[in-house]
Amino acid sequence: MDKDIMKKPSVLADRMNQFLLQLGTRKEKRDDILRTVLKEEGAEEIVICFQKAYKLVSDLNEKPAVEESGKILLHPEDRQLHALILSLPLQARTALILSRFHQVEMQDIAVVMNTTPSDAEICLEDAEEKLINELHELDGQCFTNNELRRLLTFLLHSYKTIKYSDGIVKPADEKTVKPEAGKQDSEEFRFKEQEKPSSKWPLAAAGGFMLLAIGAALLNNPTPTVQDNEIAQAEEEKIDKHAQEQLDDLSAQLGLSFAETSNLTYVQKAMYIYTAKQDEEELDELLVTPLQFLNKQPEIQGIKNELDMTFQSLATAEEYLLLAQEVQAAYENKLEAYTEELEKFEEADISQFSFSPEASSLLKKIEGNGYNAVADLKHKTFSVAIGGNAFEEAAREKLVPAYYDYVDELKNFPYIKDGHSQLSVEEASVKLFQMEDKLKNMVDDFSWENKWLVEYEQLLSYVIKGTAKEPVFTEDGELKEEVKAVWEQAISGDKPGTYGTSRTIRFYYNELEKHDFKRFDQWKSLTASIKDVSIMRSLMRTPDLTGLDPELNEIYHLYNQSDDDREISQLNPVQIAKLYFHALRYDDYETMYHLTASKKERPSMEAFVENSKQQREEYPDISTMTEIVEEGRDKGIVTLRVSFSEGEDISLSLKEEGIVWKVLNFPLKKDN
Repeated sequence: MDKDIMKKPSVLADRMNQFLLQLGTRKEKRDDILRTVLKEEGAEEIVICFQKAYKLVSDLNEKPAVEESGKILLHPEDRQLHALILSLPLQARTALILSRFHQVEMQDIAVVMNTTPSDAEICLEDAEEKLINELHELDGQCFTNNELRRLLTFLLHSYKTIKYSDGIVKPADEKTVKPEAGKQDSEEFRFKEQEKPSSKWPLAAAGGFMLLAIGAALLNNPTPTVQDNEIAQAEEEKIDKHAQEQLDDLSAQLGLSFAETSNLTYVQKAMYIYTAKQDEEELDELLVTPLQFLNKQPEIQGIKNELDMTFQSLATAEEYLLLAQEVQAAYENKLEAYTEELEKFEEADISQFSFSPEASSLLKKIEGNGYNAVADLKHKTFSVAIGGNAFEEAAREKLVPAYYDYVDELKNFPYIKDGHSQLSVEEASVKLFQMEDKLKNMVDDFSWENKWLVEYEQLLSYVIKGTAKEPVFTEDGELKEEVKAVWEQAISGDKPGTYGTSRTIRFYYNELEKHDFKRFDQWKSLTASIKDVSIMRSLMRTPDLTGLDPELNEIYHLYNQSDDDREISQLNPVQIAKLYFHALRYDDYETMYHLTASKKERPSMEAFVENSKQQREEYPDISTMTEIVEEGRDKGIVTLRVSFSEGEDISLSLKEEGIVWKVLNFPLKKDN
C-alpha cells in the first residue's frame, strides 16, 4: 500500500474502504480505487470521494464479489443480508448504501450517481422494496420499512467494526488463526476460531424462534459441524426454558395455541429482546395480554396537567392498540374454525342453540380479555371488536374520554364502504360535530395513524358531495331538499363561530346559493379540496418539539426496550437530543440514562433519576421547547443550543462514544 495514502485521515480511508466493501468490490480493485481516489485533489470532501469511487466501480462493470466481501463479516445473518444487497442493481445498491449506511443526503447521492434527486429517491425506494420482497420470500413473513432499517442498522454496526490497516481489511475484534508451518498465508481475511450463530434478527417461526436461513448455494457458507450444532442446541435450550413457561402461560390466558401466540409480532419482539439481554424479569413484563398491559399503565387522574393527560392517553392508546388489534386478528382467524356451528342455527330454535364446549371456552376467553365477539347468523361469520366490561373497566381509568371513545368507535369504521354510507346525511352531519369535539381533545401526532381524521374526511365529503351511489343533487342538478335542510341546520346559530365543520359547510352553501342551489360547472373543482384535513388538524392539540416523527418514534420505542446502541447508531446529535428530551418529557429516566455518555463522572442510576426529577423542577417546561440548533464542534464535542418559548436557552453537549452520539454534560447548563 502506498505510504501517501496512509497520510490521508484514517477515518476517511476507513469510510471509503467500507463503501467499496459494501458495493462488493474485489480486493485488488478496491486497493486500486482507493489509491486513485485518495491521491486526487479534493479528497477531503467525502461526497467527491464517493462520486469518484462510484464512477470507477461503474466503469469496471464487474459482478459484486459476494463470497469474498461477505467473509469479512463475522455474523452469518450479516453475510446473508450483505449478499441480498449485492444482488441489487448498482444504482439501487449505491443509493441504499449511501443513504442508510453513510447518511448522505439525497441531493448528494444524486451528485455521486450523476442523476437527479428524484431519480435517486426512486433508486432507494426500489432497493428497499426489492429487499423486503426477498426477505419475505425467504422467511415467509411480511416486513415493513422500519423492520428492514433495523436489520440494516445491525449490518451497519458490523461494517463499522471493520478497520483499514496496511492494505488488510479485517474485523476489529477478530481472533487470527496462524497458518500452519510451511504453508503460505495467502488469505486476505481472518476468522474467529469458532463462529456461534447470533440471534439478533427478530424473526421467529411458530414455536421455534429460528433465524431465517438463505440457501448455502447463494452464500457458499460452510456446513455447521456437529460441535457447532451441539453448542447452538444447548444455547437454544438455555434460552427457551424460561421463555417456554412464559409463552405457555400467555397462550393459556389468551386462549390461543402456542404457535398462534408465538406468531404475534409483539411476542416475537419480546423474544428478540430476551435473546439479546437474557433478562427474565423484562421478558415477564413484555409477555402480557393487551388487557394486562392496559391495566399496568398510569391512571390519568394522577396527572395534574390536562395536556399531559392527553399525551399520556395518546401513548397508552397507541401501545395498547399495537397489541390489541393483533390479538383481535388472531381471535378472528381462530373463530373461523367454528363457523360451521353457525349453520346449525337454521335447524334449531335460537333458545335451544348452543356452541360446542371448545367454542364456548374460546368465546369466554375473548370476552375476558377485553373484546366482544359477535356471531353474524345471516352470513355465518364471526367478528371480534375491542370492548366489553373488562375493557371499559380498565380503559376508563387510563384514557381521557376522547381516546377512550376513539378506541371504542373503531368497531364502527369505516362509515362509508363501497360508496354506501352507514349513516344518513343527517346522521353523518351530527357525527361530524361529535368527531370535531373529540379531535379537538386529541393530539395531532404524525407518528400515529388517527383513523378518525380519515373518517372525518370521508364523512365531510359525503355530506357535501355525496357519493356516486348516493348523490346530493337530483337528476336535474338541484340540491336535494333533505340535504339542504341538513346544511342549514349545520350552519345555524353560533355553530360557524365554534366549529370548523360548520364554517366549511357554510362556504359551500354560500357558493351554491349564488347559483340557486343548482350544480354549476366549477362545482367539481371547488369541492376537490374537501379531502384536505388541514383545517381539522389545525384545531387539534399540537405536540411540542419533544414529539417524534414516525421513524424516530419507532427507534425510540425499540431503544427503550432493548438499550441496544445499534438501534441509534445512525442518528445525528440533534436526533439523539430529541430522544433525550422526549424521554425527559415522559419521565423515562432509564432511557435518558442510557443516552448519557458512560464517563467516570456519570452518577449511578439512582442518583441520575433523582437529579433528573430535580431538573424537571428547575429548568424550563420541556413541552415549551421550540428549537434545537447545533452551535459548534470542538475536539469531538458537539454543543447544541436548546430554546424554549418562555425565552430561556440551555446548552447540551454530546460526544461520539463508540458508534453513537451520547449526551455528555449533566445536569443541563442554563445559558447566560
